[in-house]
Amino acid sequence: MFGFEAIGNRLYKIRYVAGFDNLQSKWAERLGFPPSDYSAWETGRLQIPVGHALRIIEEIPGISLDYIYRGTLEFVTIELGRRLRAAPDRVVARPGRRPKRV
Repeated sequence: MFGFEAIGNRLYKIRYVAGFDNLQSKWAERLGFPPSDYSAWETGRLQIPVGHALRIIEEIPGISLDYIYRGTLEFVTIELGRRLRAAPDRVVARPGRRPKRV
């Protein structure tokens, strides 16, 4: 999946695996990104620039650009791939509606 929302969901899974599942702002700060930018990438409002995706790869060894942008686990380590598959999808809150899973 190449859509911005799909990429955002994978960014959430990476954050979840990194142990920052309820700490989006702290995760963004750790990576050196403005929290509002990271939120826009993770919610699919904007696509994450390649240079910023590379920063995530530096922080989490075993992640690949192929996983972030295409969802391919082929170049991700076996253990990390298992953890990413087991990670929950990002919950999308819709105004006036119950949240749904992406």
